[in-house]
Amino acid sequence: MTLHDITTQLHNMTKGHINGECFSRQALESNLHRWMRGCENNAIQNSYILEVELADGKLLCEVHKFAENSDGYDYYIPDTREQEARIWEKLTKR
Repeated sequence: MTLHDITTQLHNMTKGHINGECFSRQALESNLHRWMRGCENNAIQNSYILEVELADGKLLCEVHKFAENSDGYDYYIPDTREQEARIWEKLTKR
């Protein structure tokens, strides 16, 4: 998946409500590109964690880049608070 695909899906699910702000689709895509730059140095390598606002509440979301020089991305939104807690654990492990 490309960042454009992820942007479209996340924006449709959240109506742009991400990280406590409301983004247009274009602004979200621009920010995702910026946030993923240098992602190999993040606490969770090759990933960026953001908070998405869905109908059933706010949850963490992990956007992951497959390889350093790749255009392949994916995202993960946990189904349960327990799964979300695992993302927090990975973030604070460092």
